[in-house]
Amino acid sequence: MDNNAWLKELKEGDSVYVDESRYGNHDYRLTTVAKITPTGRIKVWNARGSDTKEFKSDGTRKEGDARWREHYRLVQYTEDLHRREQEIKEFNNYVGNFRNKNWGTLTLDQLRAIYAILREGKPEAEGE
Repeated sequence: MDNNAWLKELKEGDSVYVDESRYGNHDYRLTTVAKITPTGRIKVWNARGSDTKEFKSDGTRKEGDARWREHYRLVQYTEDLHRREQEIKEFNNYVGNFRNKNWGTLTLDQLRAIYAILREGKPEAEGE
């Protein structure tokens, strides 16, 4: 079965993800189909929603020159992918808050509780 068959069914207003992979990391950005051209090219809204990016009918796009090239591809919207991306955003938000936290404002008991949660399921290091 053609893995890109879903692209032929896209219509204006449909939600899709753009896989903005770099160095083996996948970064999925949720966007909306702005237009399908008569030749089958797919235009989706950019991150700001002020302009569109155009993808070939196979769902791929390349930017750059001979020195560097960025590869993008459209990924079918699914509830599982959407849920996973929401969890990643939530996770990153927590991590960011941990980085920006002034740990000196917490009490010793609060720090002990956080440490216990972070150590949960990990073997104790020697001397702890």
